[in-house]
Parts: sequence; structure tokens; C-alpha cells
Amino acid sequence: MKYKPLLVFTTTFLLSIAVSAAPQWCRGQITSTWIDEAGHVVINGTWRNDHTQVCNLNTTWKGVTTETCKGWLSLAQVAQVAKTGVTVYYADITSCADMPVYQASPNPGYVMLTE
Repeated sequence: MKYKPLLVFTTTFLLSIAVSAAPQWCRGQITSTWIDEAGHVVINGTWRNDHTQVCNLNTTWKGVTTETCKGWLSLAQVAQVAKTGVTVYYADITSCADMPVYQASPNPGYVMLTE
């Protein structure tokens, strides 16, 4: 049984990798939306309670085009003013509450208005 510790370590390691990041659907409300001088579009969603960048109006950011960014900005502004819910999808984060903030934020896959 000299391989048992190795088996336990390998299994634990592989399981920790499997649960470390996964698709997340972050749901809540947007409490603020702002754009800085460089064109970064940043929101404060109740799922994170901090500022996360979703795109950039001037240049493609992490695969999100400026055209998509304009649409997402519009949705974020509507959601904030109407106090309606949103779902922001992220393909590979550990949790909505712990994702990186500001320009270190991961790119969303989509932004959706909800009731």
C-alpha cells in the first residue's frame, strides 16, 4: 500500500482543480454604472458588492467587442434606473462574490435583463 498516499494526494488535487472554477450566473441588481476616461465600463452588482469591469467602449477587451459593449452598457443603465434584475454569465470563475474587481475582472459571456 505504498501508493495509497499518492492516490489520496492525486485524487484530492484533481478534485480541487475540478471545483476551483466553473460557469457562474451572477444574479442581482446593478447599483452603479460608470465609464472612465479610457472607456472602461464598470458596474457594481449586488452579487459582488464591488466594481467589476464588463467591457471597454474604445477597444475590444478580453474578446468583448465595442459593439457588444455598447449594448451591455445600455442594458446596465436600464437595469440600474428601472431597478430590475440582471444575470451576468461568466464561463470560468470560482464564485460571483469572489471574482476579481476593476480591470482584473473576467469578461462576461453575456448580460441579461431579468424581472
